[in-house]
Amino acid sequence: YTGLKFSQWRMNIVNMIFPDDQNLFLEYTDPEFLRNHLESRRSTSIDCQMMNLEGKYIWVKLIFKKIQKADDSFCFVFMVQDIHDTSMKLIEDLKKYEEMSNRDPLTGIYNHGKIKEELTSALKRLKDDGTAVSLAMFDIDYFKNVNDTYGHATGDYVIKSISGMVNEYLSEYNTHFGRWGGEEFVIIANEIDSDELQHICEELRIRISNYKFSNVNQITCSFGVIGVTLGETSLQACERVDKAMYKAKSNGRNCVVCG
Repeated sequence: YTGLKFSQWRMNIVNMIFPDDQNLFLEYTDPEFLRNHLESRRSTSIDCQMMNLEGKYIWVKLIFKKIQKADDSFCFVFMVQDIHDTSMKLIEDLKKYEEMSNRDPLTGIYNHGKIKEELTSALKRLKDDGTAVSLAMFDIDYFKNVNDTYGHATGDYVIKSISGMVNEYLSEYNTHFGRWGGEEFVIIANEIDSDELQHICEELRIRISNYKFSNVNQITCSFGVIGVTLGETSLQACERVDKAMYKAKSNGRNCVVCG
């Protein structure tokens, strides 16, 4: 028993709550809220971060219980349960599953949905501060022949090998790389113009064509490259880069075309 009125206690405690969680604490400890939403002998709880005795914020469960007295008055019991370790494990698991949902299961690179999301973000940066954005799309030449001749397991091996090779090479650049679908891939290049991205793709084209794939004849890829223009939508940019890639294929494949 502290001798404090509930309102005094409440305002003392709120200063121990993590700033982002203070509004939630104030909502759930509002006397009218507790009176109207908490039945006698029932409890409610919220999870938030609270400062411990060492001055560090930890995850806790705040538990409130309303107790009816014989004279029809009531009081509230307030408890703090340390759930920090459990909460941190849960947050870690959620981040892992969130990351998995953004990845292509075969290659581990970004999937179609995540690449579309990153392209939308890049277009917003272009609009807001003029950050240059260029886009490349490429696919594996005659990939159907690989599957038909060597089987789908070999096809998967080729896709994984190429995506790994490209992903490693792009790691030194400000890019996002993902599988668009099937044997098609997309590169989003931030702060890189189309001329530089064309040079990057030419280097990738050479590396892929020179790579010795196990049990498979030479593999080549066709690249389309564009510089995204201000006011262009993601759909328009994708249509343009797709046309550039198909122009590369109509030009004999194993080349880079800048649209």
